[in-house]
Amino acid sequence: SDETKGFLLPSGDIEGGAEAVEVPGVGMGTYAIQHTQSEVRASVREDTPCFDVSVSVDANIYEIDYITDENLPNRDYDVLEKALEERFQELIDRTLHILADTLHTDILDFGRRLLNSDPGYFKTVESNWAEVFATADIRTDISVSVKRIGQEINPL
Repeated sequence: SDETKGFLLPSGDIEGGAEAVEVPGVGMGTYAIQHTQSEVRASVREDTPCFDVSVSVDANIYEIDYITDENLPNRDYDVLEKALEERFQELIDRTLHILADTLHTDILDFGRRLLNSDPGYFKTVESNWAEVFATADIRTDISVSVKRIGQEINPL
């Protein structure tokens, strides 16, 4: 499900998987996810817990729809990478919003990261962490690298 992907992406390294995404000006693209890596950095800014979530994704295009007698400009994969970045950004942001704001749960262990980063601050908010976590500033940065394209087909 989308929430599962939104949970798994920031929670650690992932090997394998697939994602189908509509690529503007190109058509549907099916990405073969080779590897993901994530990092969460915790800090406190203006008495607010802040988490910077970075996710890097290595992917190949398994299949893509576009007219085969037209090539992507200079085999420029920027548009392909941007489409998957936006999709994963949406999944992660939506999932983190549900976890923090709706469910008031920290199953990604952001609190532990904050404890390691700023133990003094965390000890002052530990007793009501669920409520404090709901107000946290969580920023995500997704970086996708498309290595190669597999199959190209004409759309019907």
